[in-house]
Amino acid sequence: MPFNQILQGDCRQVMRAFPADSIDLVMFSPPYFGLRAYGVEAEAVWGGDPNCQHDFSVQAPPRRPRSVDDVKDPNSKQATVRGSAFNISGGYFCSKCNAWRGELGLEPTWRMYVEHMVEVCREVKRVLKKTGSMYIVLGDTYQDKNLLGIPWRVAFALIEDGWILRNDIIWYKPNHMPSSVKDRLTQTYEHIFHFVKSRKYYYNLDNIREPHKTESIERWDRALRQKVDSNAKLRRKMLETTGVTVASMVPKWFEYTKHDLAVGRVGGFSYTDPLHKKAYNVKGKNPGNSLEVKWSNPESPIVEHFRRKGSGGHYDYGGLSSPEGKHYAEKGRNPGDTIKVKRGKYKEAGIHSPGERDWYWSEQRNLPPKEEIYRYLVYWKEKSGLSLDDIKRSFHDDGDKVSHWFTRPDSEHGFAYPSKEDWVKLKELLGFDDKYDKAMTETFLVPVTDLGHPLGKNPGDYWSISTKPFKGLHFAVYPVSICVRPILSSAPPDGVVLDPMCGSGTTCLAAQLINLKRWDLLGYEPNETAKSIDWRLKWIGIDINRSYVELARDRLKPYLVKTMLDYG
Repeated sequence: MPFNQILQGDCRQVMRAFPADSIDLVMFSPPYFGLRAYGVEAEAVWGGDPNCQHDFSVQAPPRRPRSVDDVKDPNSKQATVRGSAFNISGGYFCSKCNAWRGELGLEPTWRMYVEHMVEVCREVKRVLKKTGSMYIVLGDTYQDKNLLGIPWRVAFALIEDGWILRNDIIWYKPNHMPSSVKDRLTQTYEHIFHFVKSRKYYYNLDNIREPHKTESIERWDRALRQKVDSNAKLRRKMLETTGVTVASMVPKWFEYTKHDLAVGRVGGFSYTDPLHKKAYNVKGKNPGNSLEVKWSNPESPIVEHFRRKGSGGHYDYGGLSSPEGKHYAEKGRNPGDTIKVKRGKYKEAGIHSPGERDWYWSEQRNLPPKEEIYRYLVYWKEKSGLSLDDIKRSFHDDGDKVSHWFTRPDSEHGFAYPSKEDWVKLKELLGFDDKYDKAMTETFLVPVTDLGHPLGKNPGDYWSISTKPFKGLHFAVYPVSICVRPILSSAPPDGVVLDPMCGSGTTCLAAQLINLKRWDLLGYEPNETAKSIDWRLKWIGIDINRSYVELARDRLKPYLVKTMLDYG
């Protein structure tokens, strides 16, 4: 494998030389549909007959870019052309097999663009490990006044092709470009889709947890003390179960649960951890912390701020226009399509954050395997000579409760454990021994949670990250901080990171800076868990444009160390 290198070529062809199941994390941002032309060097052949001697003599109809975007002139490496008068070539079709030659993103139709994205991701899926993840950064396009919904069209097509979509992360740009458009909101965000190829995959949330707010910790502290201090029986049982007092429990509320002691879970984990085979996480949910939501609910209180006045497409923004600048209107700039809602708005709607809900304990049992208990109960039922109907009458059961105790776990209807009270009654009825009495009747307390995780909160799927200026000859460079959380959470410390359309090499640079622990250059301050890891990531970048390959190599050169080029 060509580790720690930037390779030049069509990523589909380059990846074919990689072994299957060899990559841990893929992150890339493809050319967006209909926005930029990168030149003849970026053209590739798509579809058709691979054995055909192509004759690309049929020119596709030209594409018209979005009017407010800069478009790279294919006749110049530096010049840009602004405005809707610039028509981009739609590429060429083979007169023999109908293959298309052109740049990804400049297809004659959005359907072709989606098909080509699926084709690229099929090769990504082949090289991606079963435990791997793929992140795609993708923005949308307006054409003839219509927002095309390209990111979600691609996402739905990938789901149809067998991918599992885990997250739609909103990348909000606080320093987004202002817009002169007067009959819609300014575009302020892009999508980061997190896909996996298997239901069980590597993911270490602990590496990207963020500190809890002081007021949240204080609120949990008060709730814990009030709950336990007000119930002497609960306080006594907690002491018997955990061996700790309330005062010492508060700062380490989850470290003493029986489940964690049993599985020896400390620090990071992946979705192959036995913990995730449970119905829920005894350490509690990972409450999101975002107070900024996309305006999507027509019933939201924020809607009242948008009142249409008169005709001709003029709108009153109800005081939401920013007074910071007078972009295209005396009343302020277009507020954009990501609306900030204060916490009070949630309360007015009767919605409360997880941290504001009640805190409580739950009783749990260390239950033996279902198959084991099933065989045990069937044996004693047959030995007793009682029928299933006899047992149901004894329990006054006219439903399926008793039936589930004597149903194979792998059957359609499934097995269910008797409660501890039902177990005692069942023992009297069937006369079985005390082999499983302790496991089936003794309980211990675990916190079921609205308390936060001791390592911090889940950062949530709304990322506010400013764009950064870039001096190189590339017009679509995302900030290096975009890559940090996907890499820290979805790549093992010695994993392989691939960017199949690396452009200026941002994803590869992020992986290398993590190896060097240059958090200052990443624009991201990690938690102590991530800092303590010995990162030895391997990375590979691919781009079809030779000038971008050279750009990425030059950008990475200052951070390469000989000893790091050869590890792995």
